[in-house]
Amino acid sequence: MNAIKFFFSVCCCCLGVMLLAAPAHTHRVAHPAAACAASLNSCPPEGCGGGDPKLNVKKNRTDAPAETPESWTFDEILHLEAERPSQWSEGQDRTEVEELGEDTPIMLSGYLLGAHAGGAETCNCKLSGAENNDIHINIVQNRTDKITDSIVTEMTPRTRASHSGWDRAQDVFDQLTANGRRPYVRVTGYLLFDSEHVSRSGGPRATIWEVHPITAFDVCSSTTAAVCDKGNSWTALEKWMPSSGSANSNKKGNK
Repeated sequence: MNAIKFFFSVCCCCLGVMLLAAPAHTHRVAHPAAACAASLNSCPPEGCGGGDPKLNVKKNRTDAPAETPESWTFDEILHLEAERPSQWSEGQDRTEVEELGEDTPIMLSGYLLGAHAGGAETCNCKLSGAENNDIHINIVQNRTDKITDSIVTEMTPRTRASHSGWDRAQDVFDQLTANGRRPYVRVTGYLLFDSEHVSRSGGPRATIWEVHPITAFDVCSSTTAAVCDKGNSWTALEKWMPSSGSANSNKKGNK
């Protein structure tokens, strides 16, 4: 019995020594790539740090549409998804997608599913912080639709800087969608084929065609979407307040 106890004690001691001598394994934390510009003001339109300069220039435009935006439906945008290129190379000529409609100023009405700050991107020179990046907004055709049915629209930091009141846009979006509400909204901006997502996911959505950047955002203040679809009862985002209308109500009928 004593021999067994002795043998057990020796084994335990040896195991302890081995554990102490073994190299420690540390968890490596992935760090985001460093910014390639000091600030958004010094970030060129084509961005930096990689990515597609031609795409970034389109994402970073701040000009208001020179012509009256066309009213597009979800079906019209989703139809383009079936015609889009299935392969893409960075820096590729964009004539093919421009002929499909890229750069067209459009208006799209639907239900606001959600909005959140995006991460660092080359178009924004990989700068961190919500103030330096896009607000990623998902819009759906019907109130009960899922995020996989949505069309992505983007409010860029450059357009927010050029619109009075858009500095509080994220707070307004949070109020509009609080408690699961899905207000009826209208976005105006440029149709964009986000070719970055041909080979890399951009999150759940129905298409990689986007409204990007947004140049105007309106909230329906009527109790029915049909009234707003006739061109009435729209409240600009910068003028919207919680008491300014019924957009935070769930009583509007589905389309």
